[in-house]
Amino acid sequence: MDTTYEKDKFLEEEGKEETINNKDDLLEGLISKPVEGGNWVPGASLDWATDFGRRSPEYDKLCREDETSFYHSQIQNATIVRTKEQARIVMEKLMNANPGLFHACDTEVMDIKLKEVGPVGNGYVTCLSVYSGPNFDYGLGAPIGSTLWIDNLDDAHGILQEFKPWMEDERFKKIWHNYGFDRHVMWNEGIDCRGFGGDTMHMARLQDTSRMKNGGGGYSLEALTSELLNMRKRPMKEIFGVARIKKDGSPGSLVDVPPIEVLQRDPEFRKNFIAYSCYDAVGTWELHQRLVALLKKMEWISKDTNLFDYYWENMRYFAEVLTDMERRGIRVDAKDYLASVEVQARKDRKEHLKKFRQWAAVIIGPDGLAINPASATQLATFLFGGSTNLKTKEPTEDVRVFKVAREEVPEDAIKALKEKSMEKSKFIDVTVRSIGMDAIKHTAGGAPSVTADVLRELAGDPFEDPPKYGLAYNYFGGNERGHEACVALFSLCAIGSIDTMIANFLTSLQFLADHDSRVHCSLNLNTETGRLSSRRPNLQNQPALEKDKYKIRQAFQASPGNNLIVADYGQLELRLLASMTRCKSMIDAFDAGGDFHSRTAMDMFDHVKQAVDDGDVLLEWDYSNGDPPKPLLKDKFASERRKAKTLNFSIAYGKTAHGLSQDWGVSPTEAQEMLEKWYEARPEVRDWQANTKAYARKFGLTRTLMGRYRQLPDAMGPNQRFIGAAERASINTPIQGGAADVAMLAMNKINRSEKLKRLGWILMLQIHDEVILEGPEETAIEAFDEVIDCMESPWAKGLSKTAVPLLVDGSWQHKNWYEAK
Repeated sequence: MDTTYEKDKFLEEEGKEETINNKDDLLEGLISKPVEGGNWVPGASLDWATDFGRRSPEYDKLCREDETSFYHSQIQNATIVRTKEQARIVMEKLMNANPGLFHACDTEVMDIKLKEVGPVGNGYVTCLSVYSGPNFDYGLGAPIGSTLWIDNLDDAHGILQEFKPWMEDERFKKIWHNYGFDRHVMWNEGIDCRGFGGDTMHMARLQDTSRMKNGGGGYSLEALTSELLNMRKRPMKEIFGVARIKKDGSPGSLVDVPPIEVLQRDPEFRKNFIAYSCYDAVGTWELHQRLVALLKKMEWISKDTNLFDYYWENMRYFAEVLTDMERRGIRVDAKDYLASVEVQARKDRKEHLKKFRQWAAVIIGPDGLAINPASATQLATFLFGGSTNLKTKEPTEDVRVFKVAREEVPEDAIKALKEKSMEKSKFIDVTVRSIGMDAIKHTAGGAPSVTADVLRELAGDPFEDPPKYGLAYNYFGGNERGHEACVALFSLCAIGSIDTMIANFLTSLQFLADHDSRVHCSLNLNTETGRLSSRRPNLQNQPALEKDKYKIRQAFQASPGNNLIVADYGQLELRLLASMTRCKSMIDAFDAGGDFHSRTAMDMFDHVKQAVDDGDVLLEWDYSNGDPPKPLLKDKFASERRKAKTLNFSIAYGKTAHGLSQDWGVSPTEAQEMLEKWYEARPEVRDWQANTKAYARKFGLTRTLMGRYRQLPDAMGPNQRFIGAAERASINTPIQGGAADVAMLAMNKINRSEKLKRLGWILMLQIHDEVILEGPEETAIEAFDEVIDCMESPWAKGLSKTAVPLLVDGSWQHKNWYEAK
C-alpha cells in the first residue's frame, strides 16, 4: 500500500472504528545495510529542498539491538528490478512458483490527495513490493528470502507492466493489507489484480471486531504487526521528516515528510525508503501467517470448521465484491441536477437564517441580527445562558460579548449596530443575551447542549396540521408569541439540516464525480457488527425518503438505455429475531403478512385491539379493490403504531425502559409497563435475551447468525455500567450482525450470478438492507427476478434457511434512485 504521509490519513478512515494509528511507520528493529541489486538514476529535480529543511536520519540509530531477527535480512538485501531484463528473470521464477505459496504485495503511490478523493482513477504507483516467504528466490542474486522491490518511477516507468501476467493470474495467491486501495491503484496502471488470497485488515477484524476497545491499537499494519508479531515501528515523520525552515533560516520545530517521489528519488532517502516500503510486504506476509493460525483456532459452525474456513469461503470473495462495486461507481447528474439543487438549498438557507435572526433581534435587540447559527457557544448563551453547568455547579453566563469579523456580519446588522460599526476595526462586538430557557441536555463538560435534537425539541414542527409545537411554545406564553418562537427555532433546525446536506452531498457529489459523472465511494467493513459503512461520500447517511426535501436520490441515475434495480429487505432484523428466538407470536404475525407494526400495536394497546375486533378500523387493505371502507389502523392509531414500531426495534437493540421513556416522553414506569406488555406476548424473546446475556457474562463474547465472534470482555468485568453496555451489545450483535451476514451472502450471490452477467447487470451499491444494480432496460424484468431470488435465498454453509421467510421488495422500471424508492 502506498506510504505517502497522506495515505496514513486515508487508513485512519478506512481501517478505524473511531481512531487508528498510522499504518506507514518504519520497523523499529530495522538495521541499516546497503540495498543491493540496482542503481538509482536521477529523475526529476529536487526543487522541494528549497521548501524543506534537510535532515538525513541515521538508519543505524533506528535499530534496537535486542529486536534483531530474520526480518532484517528480508528487508536489507532487497531484490530490485529496474529493467525489462531483470523483470524477465524474476517473472520466470514467479510464473513457476508453487501455487500454494502466498505472496504479500504492497504499493507506494504519488499524486493523490486522499483527504479529497479516493483511489479509483487517482494516483500513480511508483513501486511495488512483494514478499513470497523466507524460502523464495527471485533469481537476481539476492539472498533467498529477500523482498522483491519493483521500481516504476522515472526511467523505470513501465517496468510494473512486465508483471501484469503474474498479477492477473488466478493461480498465484496475493495477499494485501487494505486490498481495496491497492487493487484500485493497480487498476489505474492497467493491471487487474487477480488471485486474491486475503486482506489482513479484514482478517484482523474477523479475529477481533473490537480491537481498539479491547486494548489493541486498531487495524493499521503498524498496530497489528506491533500487537501480534512484536514488530515495532517508529513514526514515518521520525525517519523521513525534515524540519520546516523559519524566516531566520534556522530549522523550526514543525516537521514535514517529503513527497513520496522525493523519498524514492533522492539518494539521501532512497536506501531507507526501499527498506521502508519492503517492510510493508514482509509485515503483511508475517501478519497473514499469524492471523491464519489464530482464525484456525476459533471454532465456526462445528469442531471440524474454523473461522479461517469462514473467511476463505465468504469474506475473501466479499472483499472482491466491494472493490468491484467501488470501481464501477454510480452515475450522478452533477452538472445539472445537483448544481441547481445546491442553488435552491442555499437560497432556502438564506431565508431561514433571515427568519431566525429577525426573531432573535425582536427578543434581544439588533445584536440578534448577527448571531452565528454555526456557533454552539453563541446559541447556548442565547437559549440557555444562566443555566447551571452540571460539572462546575456554577451558572453559565447570560450575557456574552463576541468579537465577530466584520465581513461575517450581515449588512443589515451593521446598519442596525451603528454605534458599534463606526470604527474601522476588523471586528465588531456582538452582545448576545440569554432568553433564559432551562437547558434540556448537557455536554460532557456540563454546559448546556445545543445539538440538533435539542433544537428540534424546542421547535417541534409548527407547520404540521395540526401544529406540533415544541417546548418554546409554552415558554413564550403560547398563542402568537409561542408560535413565532417555534417557527424561528424550526428555521434554526432547518439551517443545520441544509448545511449538512450541502456539505455531505450537494457539493461533495459534484466534486467527487469523475469524467464519466460516476461517483466511487469507499465501502468499508469497519463496524463491530459487520455492517458496511461508506465514505467519500457517506451514502449510508442519506435523509429518510420522506425527509429528503431536495430529492438527493434523484441525482443517482442510470446511464442512457439502462434502468436501475433497487431491492430492499423488508424488516430483515425483526425477521431474524423471530427466527433466532423461535418466537411463535412473531412468526405467526410474519406468516399472516401485512403490517407487522400494526399487529404489534394491537397486542400492546387494548383499545386498538377492540377497535379492530369491533370493525371500526381495518388492520390492512388491498388497494387494488379501491379505497378502504373504514379507516386503517395505521392512520386512526398512528401514535400507537409509532410506539409499537419503536418498541419492536428497541427490543432488538436492547433499549431499556429509561431510554424508551425519553423517546416517548412518558415516565419510566409507563415505559416499563409497555415493555412488559410486549414481552407477555413474546416470552421466547425474553428467554433468548437472558440466555445470550448470560453467555456473554460467562465467556466475554457473543456471536452472529453465521458464527462470527464479537469480543465483549466488559461483560465479565466489575463495572456495572460497562456490563450493561456489553449485555446490550450481546443481544444486538446477533441481530445486526446476522443482517450483515445475510446481506454479504446475497451480494456474493448477485455478483457471482452468471444469469445477471449474461443479462448485462452489475451490482453498484449496498445501503443498509438495500442493493442497487444497473443494466439494460430490455432485460430488467428478468434480472429483477434473479436479484429477488438471490436475496430471498442467500443460504450457504453456515446460514440455514430461516424460520421466517426473507421478504424482498423493489422495482426495476425506473431511471433514478428516488423514483425507484
